[in-house]
Amino acid sequence: MSLRHACVLAAVILAPAASLPAPFAAQAQEALLPVDSVPAEPSLIVAVELIDYEIALTHHGALPGLTRFAVATIGNTRHTFRVEGPGTDIKTRMLFIAESSELDVFFSEPGVYTLYCDVGFHAGAGMITPFTVFQASELIDGAASVEPSEAQVE
Repeated sequence: MSLRHACVLAAVILAPAASLPAPFAAQAQEALLPVDSVPAEPSLIVAVELIDYEIALTHHGALPGLTRFAVATIGNTRHTFRVEGPGTDIKTRMLFIAESSELDVFFSEPGVYTLYCDVGFHAGAGMITPFTVFQASELIDGAASVEPSEAQVE
């Protein structure tokens, strides 16, 4: 490798991706990401309706990885949407009547997570539901499903 090529290569490696020409910026950024980084797109999108004192989901489980919760408030009061479980505690901002938001959650560990509204007494009034993150082997063995329930398909 010539000195000129080595200098160009060093400039590309050390330069911020935003300063590179468009065709190279994305490749440079991808090259700098760790192998186990969070993917940009979710493997599952779960529609969530926060109804006064109820949470309705299109899916009640997922595999480890990135899941996007598309949250909408339905009803006459404001709500939050919180996800708690193994290594996870994240929530939306306060959502007012007829507002929506998205919450991306990276589930790194299988287990049961709790989805709930943490406003006042809302969880105690019914705005709480379990969400299971399965190991892939549980789905292969037929012991579990991340498909919508029959009631949600109708």
